[in-house]
Amino acid sequence: MKFRTLLVVNKVVVFAKLLSVLQKVEKTAFLILCSEADEEIRLVTKADAFNGLYTSALLRKSEFFEDYRIESKYHNLIGLEFQLSAFEDAIRASSNAAGVIMKLSKKEQACISFHIQTLTSNIIQDVPVRVITPTQIEELAEPNLPPCSGVVLSPLQKIAILIEKFRHVSQSIQLTLQSTQAAELHIKCHSETLEVETCIKGLKIVTLNSEESSSEIEQSTSASVDGRHLSKAMFAAYLIPQRAFCFILSNLVLLHIELSGVDISYYLPVIIQ
Repeated sequence: MKFRTLLVVNKVVVFAKLLSVLQKVEKTAFLILCSEADEEIRLVTKADAFNGLYTSALLRKSEFFEDYRIESKYHNLIGLEFQLSAFEDAIRASSNAAGVIMKLSKKEQACISFHIQTLTSNIIQDVPVRVITPTQIEELAEPNLPPCSGVVLSPLQKIAILIEKFRHVSQSIQLTLQSTQAAELHIKCHSETLEVETCIKGLKIVTLNSEESSSEIEQSTSASVDGRHLSKAMFAAYLIPQRAFCFILSNLVLLHIELSGVDISYYLPVIIQ
């Protein structure tokens, strides 16, 4: 099992910010290193009994890595579990580097070693990792979703501020997509003494997993999600994404964020009323 690559130095800041945002969801994550022929690697935070929020970030190799080499018995695929804070520290230590080599090493335990070259010194920073099995890698796959319509969330930063305020009213936040002449997103929550609702109008409609475009949402779709999950997902606004999307399905709400070289998908479980 071997892995070695050069980290593109001008992507270090973006990489570090991504790791910081993912820490809002979970303290540990999984790095799925793909074969040389594949275009992307994945960073995943796993849903569990205490945190039902599943997150997957796809990083385009051509924008973040150079001279990418990998070898394993499982279709040249390697899965690693690690502490996000330790990985972020190593990435931030590379911010002023002239060159950075990332490679899988075996010392007292498996680790990702960062060989950081500066103008005055060479630094090695190790991030301990746990190698996971092929079965565990498969369990981290993103869910298959049916074709559906959703909306472009704009501006995401303002919506994130609204969500944070709503979260302090009630743990459960209801999202409703409606289509008249243009799509609308209704955000609603209530407590025993207070009910709050807002409407964001004039949103562009988009389709998920369908080659056909859509100009309307067939019917009003609504779902309630945990406000804590929604708030954690909205931290992605800190990355100033190029585009953000919301899709409401029967069992989950998908928030999809697009940046230069990175796509982040947040899968929020629906609260069954």
